[in-house]
Amino acid sequence: MNKDQELQSRIELIEEMINSTKSNLSGTSFAYLLWGWLVLVASLSHYVLMYIMHYEHPYIAWSLMFVGGIVHFIYSWKYENTGGTKSYSDTALAGVWIAFIISIFLLLLAMYAIGPSNVYPIFIMLYAMAIFATGYIIAFKPFIYGAFSNWIIAAICLFQPFQYQLLLLALAILLSYIIPGYMLRAKFGK
Repeated sequence: MNKDQELQSRIELIEEMINSTKSNLSGTSFAYLLWGWLVLVASLSHYVLMYIMHYEHPYIAWSLMFVGGIVHFIYSWKYENTGGTKSYSDTALAGVWIAFIISIFLLLLAMYAIGPSNVYPIFIMLYAMAIFATGYIIAFKPFIYGAFSNWIIAAICLFQPFQYQLLLLALAILLSYIIPGYMLRAKFGK
Protein backbone atom coordinates (compact mmCIF):
# COMPACT_ATOMS: atom_id res chain seq x y z
CA MET A 1 0.00 0.00 0.00
CA ASN A 2 1.54 3.30 -1.05
CA LYS A 3 1.31 6.54 0.93
CA ASP A 4 -1.66 7.89 -1.04
CA GLN A 5 -3.67 4.70 -0.46
CA GLU A 6 -2.74 4.70 3.23
CA LEU A 7 -3.77 8.34 3.57
CA GLN A 8 -7.06 7.64 1.76
CA SER A 9 -7.69 4.66 4.03
CA ARG A 10 -7.17 6.80 7.14
CA ILE A 11 -9.46 9.52 5.83
CA GLU A 12 -12.18 6.96 5.16
CA LEU A 13 -11.74 5.53 8.66
CA ILE A 14 -12.08 9.02 10.21
CA GLU A 15 -15.17 9.75 8.08
CA GLU A 16 -16.68 6.44 9.17
CA MET A 17 -16.05 7.27 12.84
CA ILE A 18 -17.59 10.75 12.45
CA ASN A 19 -20.65 9.35 10.68
CA SER A 20 -21.02 6.69 13.36
CA THR A 21 -20.88 9.31 16.12
CA LYS A 22 -23.48 11.45 14.32
CA SER A 23 -25.73 8.42 13.94
CA ASN A 24 -25.31 7.55 17.63
CA LEU A 25 -26.19 11.11 18.68
CA SER A 26 -29.27 11.08 16.48
CA GLY A 27 -30.38 7.82 18.06
CA THR A 28 -29.65 9.27 21.50
CA SER A 29 -32.17 12.07 20.96
CA PHE A 30 -34.92 9.44 21.03
CA ALA A 31 -34.19 8.64 24.68
CA TYR A 32 -34.22 12.29 25.79
CA LEU A 33 -37.50 12.95 24.00
CA LEU A 34 -39.12 9.74 25.23
CA TRP A 35 -38.21 10.29 28.88
CA GLY A 36 -38.70 14.03 28.67
CA TRP A 37 -42.27 13.74 27.40
CA LEU A 38 -43.11 10.92 29.82
CA VAL A 39 -41.88 12.85 32.87
CA LEU A 40 -43.60 16.04 31.67
CA VAL A 41 -46.94 14.26 31.13
CA ALA A 42 -46.62 12.30 34.40
CA SER A 43 -45.83 15.35 36.53
CA LEU A 44 -48.66 17.42 35.01
CA SER A 45 -51.05 14.47 35.30
CA HIS A 46 -50.05 13.99 38.94
CA TYR A 47 -50.79 17.67 39.54
CA VAL A 48 -54.20 17.51 37.81
CA LEU A 49 -55.21 14.26 39.53
CA MET A 50 -54.14 15.52 42.96
CA TYR A 51 -55.11 19.19 43.04
CA ILE A 52 -57.87 19.57 40.46
CA MET A 53 -59.65 16.20 40.40
CA HIS A 54 -58.76 15.28 44.02
CA TYR A 55 -58.18 11.69 42.97
CA GLU A 56 -57.19 9.38 45.83
CA HIS A 57 -54.13 7.88 44.10
CA PRO A 58 -52.65 10.65 41.93
CA TYR A 59 -49.21 9.03 41.89
CA ILE A 60 -50.66 6.49 39.43
CA ALA A 61 -49.59 8.96 36.74
CA TRP A 62 -46.01 7.80 37.25
CA SER A 63 -46.88 4.33 35.97
CA LEU A 64 -46.03 5.84 32.58
CA MET A 65 -42.40 5.25 33.55
CA PHE A 66 -42.93 1.49 33.24
CA VAL A 67 -44.25 1.98 29.71
CA GLY A 68 -41.21 4.15 28.99
CA GLY A 69 -38.90 1.47 30.33
CA ILE A 70 -40.39 -1.12 27.98
CA VAL A 71 -40.30 1.20 24.95
CA HIS A 72 -36.72 2.24 25.75
CA PHE A 73 -35.63 -1.37 26.20
CA ILE A 74 -37.11 -2.40 22.84
CA TYR A 75 -35.59 0.63 21.09
CA SER A 76 -32.17 0.03 22.67
CA TRP A 77 -32.27 -3.64 21.77
CA LYS A 78 -33.04 -2.84 18.13
CA TYR A 79 -30.38 -0.12 18.10
CA GLU A 80 -27.73 -2.41 19.57
CA ASN A 81 -28.45 -5.00 16.87
CA THR A 82 -27.80 -2.55 14.03
CA GLY A 83 -24.08 -3.19 14.41
CA GLY A 84 -23.10 0.43 15.02
CA THR A 85 -19.64 1.26 16.32
CA LYS A 86 -19.37 2.11 20.03
CA SER A 87 -17.22 5.16 20.67
CA TYR A 88 -15.53 6.35 23.85
CA SER A 89 -18.30 8.94 24.32
CA ASP A 90 -20.93 6.17 24.08
CA THR A 91 -19.18 4.31 26.89
CA ALA A 92 -18.85 7.47 29.02
CA LEU A 93 -22.53 8.32 28.50
CA ALA A 94 -23.56 4.80 29.44
CA GLY A 95 -21.66 5.19 32.72
CA VAL A 96 -23.32 8.52 33.48
CA TRP A 97 -26.81 7.19 32.82
CA ILE A 98 -26.31 3.97 34.75
CA ALA A 99 -25.21 6.05 37.75
CA PHE A 100 -28.24 8.31 37.23
CA ILE A 101 -30.70 5.40 37.13
CA ILE A 102 -29.25 3.83 40.28
CA SER A 103 -29.47 7.20 42.07
CA ILE A 104 -33.09 7.67 40.96
CA PHE A 105 -34.07 4.26 42.32
CA LEU A 106 -32.39 4.97 45.67
CA LEU A 107 -34.17 8.30 45.81
CA LEU A 108 -37.50 6.61 45.14
CA LEU A 109 -36.83 4.40 48.16
CA ALA A 110 -35.95 7.46 50.22
CA MET A 111 -39.24 9.08 49.26
CA TYR A 112 -41.11 6.77 51.59
CA ALA A 113 -38.92 7.83 54.51
CA ILE A 114 -38.56 11.57 53.95
CA GLY A 115 -41.59 12.45 51.83
CA PRO A 116 -42.00 13.55 48.22
CA SER A 117 -41.62 17.28 48.86
CA ASN A 118 -38.09 16.65 50.15
CA VAL A 119 -37.22 14.39 47.22
CA TYR A 120 -38.45 16.24 44.11
CA PRO A 121 -35.80 18.99 44.27
CA ILE A 122 -33.17 16.25 44.43
CA PHE A 123 -34.73 14.57 41.37
CA ILE A 124 -34.32 17.82 39.48
CA MET A 125 -30.70 18.13 40.67
CA LEU A 126 -29.99 14.59 39.44
CA TYR A 127 -31.59 15.40 36.08
CA ALA A 128 -29.31 18.43 35.91
CA MET A 129 -26.20 16.42 36.79
CA ALA A 130 -26.87 13.74 34.18
CA ILE A 131 -27.80 16.14 31.41
CA PHE A 132 -24.82 18.40 32.19
CA ALA A 133 -22.43 15.43 31.93
CA THR A 134 -24.10 14.39 28.67
CA GLY A 135 -23.82 17.88 27.21
CA TYR A 136 -20.20 18.12 28.31
CA ILE A 137 -19.24 14.71 26.86
CA ILE A 138 -20.87 15.30 23.47
CA ALA A 139 -20.07 19.04 23.46
CA PHE A 140 -23.73 20.03 23.03
CA LYS A 141 -24.43 23.35 24.73
CA PRO A 142 -28.26 23.16 24.83
CA PHE A 143 -27.95 20.28 27.33
CA ILE A 144 -25.49 22.29 29.43
CA TYR A 145 -27.83 25.31 29.45
CA GLY A 146 -30.71 22.99 30.32
CA ALA A 147 -28.71 21.61 33.25
CA PHE A 148 -28.08 25.10 34.63
CA SER A 149 -31.79 25.91 34.31
CA ASN A 150 -32.53 22.70 36.26
CA TRP A 151 -30.18 23.66 39.07
CA ILE A 152 -31.89 27.05 39.35
CA ILE A 153 -35.32 25.40 39.30
CA ALA A 154 -34.17 22.86 41.91
CA ALA A 155 -33.05 25.70 44.20
CA ILE A 156 -36.45 27.39 43.83
CA CYS A 157 -38.18 24.04 44.31
CA LEU A 158 -36.52 23.54 47.72
CA PHE A 159 -38.73 26.30 49.15
CA GLN A 160 -42.03 25.45 47.43
CA PRO A 161 -44.94 23.22 48.52
CA PHE A 162 -45.34 19.92 46.70
CA GLN A 163 -48.00 21.13 44.28
CA TYR A 164 -45.64 23.71 42.81
CA GLN A 165 -42.79 21.24 42.78
CA LEU A 166 -44.75 19.12 40.31
CA LEU A 167 -45.14 22.10 37.98
CA LEU A 168 -41.49 23.08 38.43
CA LEU A 169 -40.45 19.53 37.55
CA ALA A 170 -42.44 19.78 34.31
CA LEU A 171 -40.71 23.07 33.50
CA ALA A 172 -37.28 21.63 34.32
CA ILE A 173 -37.78 18.64 32.05
CA LEU A 174 -39.07 20.85 29.23
CA LEU A 175 -35.94 23.03 29.38
CA SER A 176 -33.39 20.27 29.87
CA TYR A 177 -34.66 17.25 27.92
CA ILE A 178 -37.41 18.12 25.46
CA ILE A 179 -36.16 21.35 23.88
CA PRO A 180 -32.50 20.22 23.74
CA GLY A 181 -33.64 16.76 22.56
CA TYR A 182 -35.39 18.29 19.55
CA MET A 183 -32.36 20.51 18.91
CA LEU A 184 -30.12 17.42 18.98
CA ARG A 185 -32.41 15.64 16.56
CA ALA A 186 -32.48 18.66 14.23
CA LYS A 187 -28.68 18.95 14.29
CA PHE A 188 -27.88 15.30 13.65
CA GLY A 189 -30.91 14.25 11.63
CA LYS A 190 -33.35 11.34 11.88
